[in-house]
Amino acid sequence: MKKRIKIITEHPLIAGSAVIFFGSFFGNIFNFIFNFVMTRYLLSSSEYGILASLTSLFTLSSQPVGAVVPTLVYFSASYFAKKDFDRVRGLFLKVTKPSLFIGMIVFIAYILSAKQIASFLNIPNHSFILIIAFMVFMGFIGIANQPLLQAKMAFSFIAFSSTLGSFLRLAFGVLFVLLGFSVGGVVWAVFIGGLVPYLLSFIPLSFLLQRGINMPHVSFKSLFNYGIPATLATFGLTLFINTDILLVKHFFAPEPAGLYATLSLIGKVIFFFSAPITMVMFPLVVQKHTKHENYHGVFRLSLLLVFISSIAIVAFYFLFPAFVISIFSKNQSAILLAPYLGLFGIFITIYSLLMVLNNFYLSINKTKVFLPILITAGLQALLIWFYHKTFLDIILISLSMVSLLLVILLLYYWKLTAGEKSAMLDVYDTKTKKHK
Repeated sequence: MKKRIKIITEHPLIAGSAVIFFGSFFGNIFNFIFNFVMTRYLLSSSEYGILASLTSLFTLSSQPVGAVVPTLVYFSASYFAKKDFDRVRGLFLKVTKPSLFIGMIVFIAYILSAKQIASFLNIPNHSFILIIAFMVFMGFIGIANQPLLQAKMAFSFIAFSSTLGSFLRLAFGVLFVLLGFSVGGVVWAVFIGGLVPYLLSFIPLSFLLQRGINMPHVSFKSLFNYGIPATLATFGLTLFINTDILLVKHFFAPEPAGLYATLSLIGKVIFFFSAPITMVMFPLVVQKHTKHENYHGVFRLSLLLVFISSIAIVAFYFLFPAFVISIFSKNQSAILLAPYLGLFGIFITIYSLLMVLNNFYLSINKTKVFLPILITAGLQALLIWFYHKTFLDIILISLSMVSLLLVILLLYYWKLTAGEKSAMLDVYDTKTKKHK
């Protein structure tokens, strides 16, 4: 029994996930306190609705940054596996230079359309959009650091920097709101919480700044062949949990839009708990795939761990919805969210499983999954645009689309494994015939 426990606890997926999970435990506490304080004490429901829509806007605008993460992890993890640090540095420089140029274009586009975006989202102050523009620009500058840390499997540092960023966001968020800066102050606090970890990330990645290293050629063709579909796949998944917030902010009055933002926040707790597993799985599978080792065990264990952790939280949501909502919001009207909480939890659970599946496929270079992801994400947006009378309509549409996508991606995995078994049998039969 002791031997089995030792084998389980020393498994790279479980050990790495534990470091991320427990290392970022205080970060999660700071995140909880941040949202708790903002929703209950410092911001009204309508103000929190503005903050949630700005956060979703920033998330979607940063997708060219976030969606490149699988690409960078995929290539750099294979380089780290071969201890080819020169090529890692070459990849860093190759990606950072054009992303700086793209970031400037996006920044200018934001400035020119700030008033129109604010009008669409019913945000009274268009200067908030300008803050988001600056945050997006900084995100483009720091595009490569986080994925390189992930590929390097520097999970302890990732956990530390995540905790520090969450603490700074909380501290400066509370300070700026108390000084009278309201939502704008909170957005600046979020920016500071991201800037400091970015600057510190150069400590474990100090080799990137060394001079006199011959930068090897990193083919843009290989980056694009993998990167474009990988970016589209990750972008499509991000749409699932941001499109609904933006469309609710557009179609609903400020008060109910703020309530829906609170519902989304509570639901995403499930994803926050399972995300470390997906983060650790990706570089592990990439390295095993690079070395031609069996990677299915790591994937299946990841899927199981995400499912177990998610379903436990969903069960709690179904049993005690009013209690959970009372923790996050002091608004008496928030109790109206109780009938939707469990259902929304199922939606986020399936979304978390989709994140595992997507990252698995990208880690073994099966990038065509972007097609069903984009199609179902587009259908979600289209259906919500036409059918949005109640929160239940929106949640059921979202739940239906992620469920459909889950079935598609699982069938693809069944086809993939069946094909591998068939290939192995063909090789075995060929060797048997030659032996005879």
